[in-house]
Amino acid sequence: MSLVVRMPEENNVKYLRSSLECITSLVILSFFPSILLATEINPVVIAMVNNVAINDAELLVLTEARSRHSMEQVSSDGSLSKAQKQKLIDDLVLAEILVQEAGKTGLDKLSRTVAEAAIQYKTLIGQMFLRQEIAKMQVSEEEIRQRYDAIPTKYKYGLRVINATTQEAVNEILEVLSTGTEFKTVSDSYVIMEEDKNGGWLGWLRSSQINPQHLEVVRNLKVATFTTTPLKTKTGWRFIYLEGKKELDKTPYDRSRDWLRDEIQQIRVQTLLAELRQNADVKFFNHN
Repeated sequence: MSLVVRMPEENNVKYLRSSLECITSLVILSFFPSILLATEINPVVIAMVNNVAINDAELLVLTEARSRHSMEQVSSDGSLSKAQKQKLIDDLVLAEILVQEAGKTGLDKLSRTVAEAAIQYKTLIGQMFLRQEIAKMQVSEEEIRQRYDAIPTKYKYGLRVINATTQEAVNEILEVLSTGTEFKTVSDSYVIMEEDKNGGWLGWLRSSQINPQHLEVVRNLKVATFTTTPLKTKTGWRFIYLEGKKELDKTPYDRSRDWLRDEIQQIRVQTLLAELRQNADVKFFNHN
């Protein structure tokens, strides 16, 4: 039974563009059929294009890829309707036709084509290898719990500020503060910008809400103390007063467990990569 690529009568260009986007990753597999054959010892031929076979292993790969990137193509339960399956087969046929046409022009022999194909091949095999290694990793509940317990405590900080635009103002502020005058009282006397109102109160801020250049200073302040050396800003200088410090609730263990396990696995992967790199015999050649 011959197979024909069914192209809609309208929007042919749009259809082709959509199909090409979905099967681009499969074109590379045409250069390396062993990847596909590895998924099934005796793949079943589902179509022939100019005496070149397309098998069900290719269909399986495309189905899985489509289910990850386009829910319109594959049902949520993973099953395919007859029309959906035929559409995927049509895309595989189109991919094979394009590869054959490219071969006629020698495009598949160009050094750039071969290089790009080799890079994609190595990337694919490398990713498959790492997924295989991760699947073999056994992460114990004790390891996850230890990592959870090691998560540093996070805080939010109650901050007030006094802004100054001149060195003269900085000296005046330091002099007044050194007499023991309340920080809020001094801040009320130096209203330069909107945030200076209400005694320079910025509110209760998490670390992510504080200027990274000022965060370490804030962390090192003791409650009810201020920066005796003002911090430089774009508009001048800033005194920061730590009015309070509150410990943030830790994310519950049962909600942290999965991503902590993933973190442990990623650390192991990085260690594996470092070991493989260290043990490999690598030579560099200068072609300048």
